[in-house]
Amino acid sequence: MTVRWIGVILGILVLMAVGAVLFKVYTRKAADEAAAQGRVAYDNKDYALALNHYQRAVKLNPNTEHFIRLAAVYLKQKRYPEGIDACTRAITRIRNDNISPERHAALYAMRGIAYEISGRQEEATKDFEISVSMKPDSRLYNTMAWHLATTPDPGRQDGARAVKYALDACKMENWTNASHIDTLAAAHARAGNFSEAIKYQKQAISMETDPNDLQEYRERLNLYRNSKAYSEKPGKS
Repeated sequence: MTVRWIGVILGILVLMAVGAVLFKVYTRKAADEAAAQGRVAYDNKDYALALNHYQRAVKLNPNTEHFIRLAAVYLKQKRYPEGIDACTRAITRIRNDNISPERHAALYAMRGIAYEISGRQEEATKDFEISVSMKPDSRLYNTMAWHLATTPDPGRQDGARAVKYALDACKMENWTNASHIDTLAAAHARAGNFSEAIKYQKQAISMETDPNDLQEYRERLNLYRNSKAYSEKPGKS
């Protein structure tokens, strides 16, 4: 092969390499633009439009963050199998992407919630356990406590552990979060401490302003007054 043809081939290879780099840059930019449009649609609660944008984003650049946002849309649409799959795909890509410990832990909690609503309580417990082991966070602790206190699976109910996680969550928020205090009440009820459950449920009611949440809080208060713990109904979102 002549020197001339070697030069031609090397030139072609260089052009191909440059083209591949440029194409990669283009697809990543297009994916980021699609994701940005998805965030706008999501914030506007147009989940169908958000889904279209995020599906395009993961097709162009299947990174962890795009799959996390796709999973969030699926959960909003109550499409839990697809949400679980998107979470799992995100988890498998964690090592390749720069994802913070907070996002990593929250991702397991997100999948845990989808598992829980889908009736897959064992898998939900495992994901919640992973999330709280990765990052001390009031929301993650509250989610774990709620699961242990209210899961419809009697074999996974644990009032004592629920109280511990719920108490830590309340302390982290300086007792300013009504939802966390509601969880603490549910945890005490599961542990059989109904006087404590009633006390904290009244406190949550006094702090809550959302009418729908208030109705649920009052219904749970009546349960505790009758010495009954609260359990989620299978499939409740």
